Amino acid sequence: MLVRLAVDATGFSDLASSNSVATRASQRLLIQQLMQSAILVLADPATFDDLPQAVRPLPQELRKLWTAFLGEVVAIPPSVPIKRTLAEISELDDLREWAGQISVALASHSTATRLGLEGEQSNLVDNVSSIEITRLQATDSKRLRAAIDVQQRDIQQLEAREDAWNERFKIAASTGARITILDRYAVTNLAKNLNQGAPCGFAWFLDKVATETAVPVHLITRANTASDAGRLAADLRRLGKRLSGDGVATLSVTFASNHAFGQRSHPRHVRFGKVAIGLDKGLSTFDEPLCPHSMPCAPVSRDTARAREEQIEHLALEGYRRRVIW
Repeated sequence: MLVRLAVDATGFSDLASSNSVATRASQRLLIQQLMQSAILVLADPATFDDLPQAVRPLPQELRKLWTAFLGEVVAIPPSVPIKRTLAEISELDDLREWAGQISVALASHSTATRLGLEGEQSNLVDNVSSIEITRLQATDSKRLRAAIDVQQRDIQQLEAREDAWNERFKIAASTGARITILDRYAVTNLAKNLNQGAPCGFAWFLDKVATETAVPVHLITRANTASDAGRLAADLRRLGKRLSGDGVATLSVTFASNHAFGQRSHPRHVRFGKVAIGLDKGLSTFDEPLCPHSMPCAPVSRDTARAREEQIEHLALEGYRRRVIW
């Protein structure tokens, strides 16, 4: 659902010299794909501020498109240091330093040519690094298109929950962004899970998060009374002690009554900072290793997701709005 990519900033000079109808159409499509599916990986995070300068010479429409993207994109450092930016790469061996960090490299015409693209060829996949090299000017990224296809496809009945995690959530979790889970029924089976080993999709999902990154998590869910909320808070503390990996940095919870949820529409989602993903049927879909039914799992706009969260937070039980559990 999400694609890690790097951008060769020198490629914007290619665009600056071309303002044809075809180029504008290609860039509109590219930016639409990037807005939906891209996470930007920077060899040196300090260079992110240089990108607006790089797009400034573009023709007006292209400049607006790229400026809008840069204003919304999640930008992260590589998990291990990278010596060369894309612009500094001279051969495929240099690109392979990026293996495991990105799946798409948006390259200038000259960089793409050095890496093996011939003539007007728009992309190729390096068999060693598995990185797709795509020309920034005349883009046709199969990886971006595949990511959009995943977003438009439901999680399938009997799909392995591990596959759903890897395909739809893992990259978002790896960004280190704060996570918010809005799911009315997330902790319904938590006590049985802790006491009897019964299935619980929320416990499984939080454990997957804990193995990927140690970040703060905020859970917004249901508790009908203060005593109910107290019992559930104790269950969450018990869950925290058995999480894998480095654990979740902190867990806070907002409890609201069933009536409060009923006053508002309550579509469920998980939000990783700027990236929100819908959970039509909730985390209970992941109770078992194979998903028992299909579930829409489409992107949700950050503003829509945050508005839903705030609606429930305003109706929280007294003392249980962003209550810190650990």
